[in-house]
Amino acid sequence: MKKRITFKVKSAGLIMSFLLFIASSVFSQSQVIGNFPGMQGGFETGTPTGLASATVTTGTQLANWSYATAAQNTGTSLNTTIVRSGLNSLNWTTTSTSATLITPTAPTTLISSATSYVVQFYWWKNNTSSARAINTQIGPDATANLGTAVSTGVLGANSVASTAWTKSVTVITSGSSAASTRYGFVQMKPNGGSFANLLLDDFCVYPGSAADVTAPIAASGASATSTSNTTVDLSWTGLLKAGDGGGYVIVRSTSSTPVTLNANGIYGVGLTTSTGGGTVVVIVDGV
Repeated sequence: MKKRITFKVKSAGLIMSFLLFIASSVFSQSQVIGNFPGMQGGFETGTPTGLASATVTTGTQLANWSYATAAQNTGTSLNTTIVRSGLNSLNWTTTSTSATLITPTAPTTLISSATSYVVQFYWWKNNTSSARAINTQIGPDATANLGTAVSTGVLGANSVASTAWTKSVTVITSGSSAASTRYGFVQMKPNGGSFANLLLDDFCVYPGSAADVTAPIAASGASATSTSNTTVDLSWTGLLKAGDGGGYVIVRSTSSTPVTLNANGIYGVGLTTSTGGGTVVVIVDGV
């Protein structure tokens, strides 16, 4: 399938190198592609918001990541210093096993009833406090319709600090709801006690019974043609996996150092790459 896009250059005469990447889960700072727009991502937009209780009623929409009460979630905030991809990670500190962390909701009816999903994220425990597991649930609507909780397994080790971002994958089955208007979400709760300063990043959810570790077919035949001093016409040939929900990331760089992206990283327009001084300038969905 041939893809073509016109890219506007901000300054005339700027010499640029363009690299085309294909990714199975790529989102802008305001998510534009993926299985559940707005529900997942790299914590680049919005501010964690406290709820009056851990109960979410049918038909409720949540624009931000939410937590049950400030008393239970003592440090739920964005971290701008230690991040895996993008600008922010989520800092979660809790003093209670009743603490609840809830994702933004997906558009109505997008989360199906009694369906297997994969919840995937990266965590960082850079402290010597107790290591904990997280019980994870997903539902098509409301906390009353959540599926059975599944543990992530213990994240880290007791009294030992983590020194690297580590991937967590949990397979869970959604609950059921017959409501005609319903907004699904993922709920996370600590298992085994309180914990300090657990960072989360590159959070995503997709249908399946196992982690998706197969990359789509790489794009080929990429070309860039200058059509004026301020415009570059890009084209390429590519093919996404069926049901992948991914798209194409166009990165601009003026460096001779090769540009690389984090595996499973979630990037938005304006964010920079791990190496090569690249900046994401366009995200194109797979349609």
